[in-house]
Formats: sequence, C-alpha cells, structure tokens
Amino acid sequence: MKSSSLSSRRLWRLTASARGLVRWASSNLGSVTPSPWHCVIAAGGAAPEEIAQATGAKTKGAVDLLGATSLVRVLDACRAAGFESIAIVADEGAARDADLKQGERVVQPGETNIQSTLNGLSGLPDHAPTFLTPCDVPLMEPSHIRRFLQAVEERLPEAGDEGRWFAVGLADEPDVRRRYPEVPYRYVKFREGRFAAGALYASTPASIRQAAQQLGVGSERRKSVPSLVLQVGVLSLARYLLGLVSLAEAERRIGGLLGGECYIVTGCDPDTTMDFDTLDELRHVERLLREQERG
Repeated sequence: MKSSSLSSRRLWRLTASARGLVRWASSNLGSVTPSPWHCVIAAGGAAPEEIAQATGAKTKGAVDLLGATSLVRVLDACRAAGFESIAIVADEGAARDADLKQGERVVQPGETNIQSTLNGLSGLPDHAPTFLTPCDVPLMEPSHIRRFLQAVEERLPEAGDEGRWFAVGLADEPDVRRRYPEVPYRYVKFREGRFAAGALYASTPASIRQAAQQLGVGSERRKSVPSLVLQVGVLSLARYLLGLVSLAEAERRIGGLLGGECYIVTGCDPDTTMDFDTLDELRHVERLLREQERG
C-alpha cells in the first residue's frame, strides 16, 4: 500500500507539473512573436483629397487620430507584436513623428506599391518571414498580428526551408457585420462564404521579388490584369476570385500564379479590416477610437 500510495503521489505531482507547464506555455509562448519575423509598414501613399483637405495631412500615415497619427498607432501595434526589425516605407516627413527605435528604419517609397514594398524588404535575408501592413488600420492590435503570424507559422513547413510562400488574412463576414453593422464592405466570396480582406499580409523578400518578375512588373504590360493586381499589392489577388473557387482551390491558383505556396488565413479580427479611404470612414474610425479609450 505504501508503494502504491507513493506512486500515486508521484503521479499527482507529475500531472500537476505538466499542467503548470502547459499553462505557462499557453500564456507565454503564445504571446511573443518569434524573433526571425520582420515587418514592413507601407506609409507612402497620398491621402485622398477630401481627407487631405479636412485634416491637412498629405499622406494617410500623417492623419492625426485623437493625438497620434495613424502611422504611429500602427507602428506601436507592430512594436508590441515583437518584430526583429521594422521598415517604414515613407518620405522622411511622413515619418517624422515615429520616434524610431533600435531596429527601425525609414525607407523611401518607389513609383508603385510593389516597388515600395521591395524597397522596404531591401537588406533583409532572402527567406526572412516578413509581415506587411498598411499604415491606415489604426484599430489593429498586437494580438491580431500575433494570431495571424501563428496561423501562418503552422503552415510554413509546407513550403520548406527555402520555399516561396505568400499569406493573407481575412475576416469572416458574420464577424465583420456584428462588429460594424453600419459599414459597407466589399467582400471576397469563396464557396465557404464571404470574407473581408484587410491589413494582414506576409511573405519573404525572395518570394515577392520572384512574383514581381514572374508577373512582369516593370514590363510594358502595364494594363494586364496581373500587373494591375501587383500595383495594388502582390498578396491582394484573393479579391479577384469572386466566389468561383473554394479556399483550397484559391490557394492553389494564387500560389501557381505567384510561384509559391499560398496561405489564406480566415477568422482574423474585423479591426484589421477597418481602414479609411473616405472622410466618412475616417470619422467612423475616430468614433471607434474614442469608444476604445472610454472603455
């Protein structure tokens, strides 16, 4: 009996220790972005005319939102997510309020969005996992970024150590409608349902360079669909799939077109889709920020 009792106590201690380890891992490992991840924030785009006239800001990133610019709010979220480096693609003037820290730099934008992205990726290792996001999603939080990156990491083995891959995060339509019932959205439709694209993208420098070459960026085919899509953003191709395919089929089609694996991450937070392209949208974002600060 003594031996049996001792074994029971040991088993209880081992079980308790294991449970404690699981709780520690859940609360700590899940809250830190792995160090190899890098970040590029696109902040070089001009503000729409009505927003520029109302705010005096020349770029979206420079728009003041309750005492902090949109760029600073996005930058703070990315800092808290724990990236090894952050590149801000913007004119020096647009990033003057950023108060750069170690590992952060400002990169001049290019003539097109894809060229600006390539500028932001310059100097990074070819296969460095990189998060790409615009500067006009001030409601985005570090936890939204981490969850997206963790979902991408779970699928990275599919591409191999030096594989080419592209990832995009989508919010489910029911979640978006519950959060923002009064905001009109253009949804991407797949067989599984409708989704809203937003600010969550990821890839590697080598993957994006290869895609740019493969789709003819810089060639004379400026008006071809692939080139137009690239000028909007390499990873925004999902917007063109209009419900004709399943998510898995879309991944295969986009991956084949871009020359790598494609990961479509659904279930992302609706706040990552709330940008501002009109003055009405900007005022709505301001109201949401006020509600956040009160709550």
